[in-house]
Amino acid sequence: MNQTDGPLVSVVTPTWNMGDRLSRCIASIRAQTYLNVEHIVVDGGSTDGTVDLLRSTDGITWVSEPDNGQSDAINKGFRMAKGDILGWLNADDELTPTALQRVVHAGQLNPAAGLFYGDIEVFDESSARRVPPDSTDFSFSAMWRGNTISQPGTFWTRAAHETVGPIDEDFRLTMDYELWLRFAKAGIIAEYIPHVQARFEIHDASKTGTAGMLAFVEEEAAALRKHGEPHGAAMAIDRWYWNDVIRRVGEAASSGQEALAAEIAAESLPRLRPLRSMTRWYLLLARASPPIAGWLYRRRPDRTE
Repeated sequence: MNQTDGPLVSVVTPTWNMGDRLSRCIASIRAQTYLNVEHIVVDGGSTDGTVDLLRSTDGITWVSEPDNGQSDAINKGFRMAKGDILGWLNADDELTPTALQRVVHAGQLNPAAGLFYGDIEVFDESSARRVPPDSTDFSFSAMWRGNTISQPGTFWTRAAHETVGPIDEDFRLTMDYELWLRFAKAGIIAEYIPHVQARFEIHDASKTGTAGMLAFVEEEAAALRKHGEPHGAAMAIDRWYWNDVIRRVGEAASSGQEALAAEIAAESLPRLRPLRSMTRWYLLLARASPPIAGWLYRRRPDRTE
């Protein structure tokens, strides 16, 4: 399929001082095997030559002016978009050549579907790995445990967009997850595309590389609270603490660094929302008696070393 008379696909790219990465993003869209594509670049007022790149590149619609962050820029692009199918691709991400062809084809096979997502390739300077979704069950109950869908390469119909509304600009890290929750609550039918749809780079300037995972988890919890799931929000924070903080406290306590274990526990407790949880009880114990906490950590069920 390479016709230009199929549904128009609008790809919005928010950017700010992304330099060479933006040129790769643009090239990946120009290389699509599906041709009926509108690319809108919304720049936040870059000072690194981005505007020169945009001026010299044919076939894109762009604006460069101060904005209120990524979510604001995405919404601005969607308001400009004319497409029947919508999505955003960050300036440091790339679509694989047949990504949009697959999206359009999936929509033709299932006209009732409103959301299309697939796998991504995550890469950095030294490695690359394919990452499928955590689950192909697109439902609010599945999303309750966290973001199961990778945003790069995910697209949806204009009808779905108009059903749930624009990006919530209160979210600066997990605006995609909050949007997926709205799609799921609205009963939007999703189609999983079992191919790598996009490439996602982790680098020093990316949000994933700079914000820290706890910040992402806390925004996911905020999204769940917004949608009436305080227990799910509390559990999201608890899962992160169980996976990260417990390890740090346990390793310190079991290696004789008892003061450090107690200090980490005391600093972490105020940020842990559940009043009753295994993590809270363990941190209270570590603050009161690091030797016992270390003994329990060495005997934890998942210990393999």
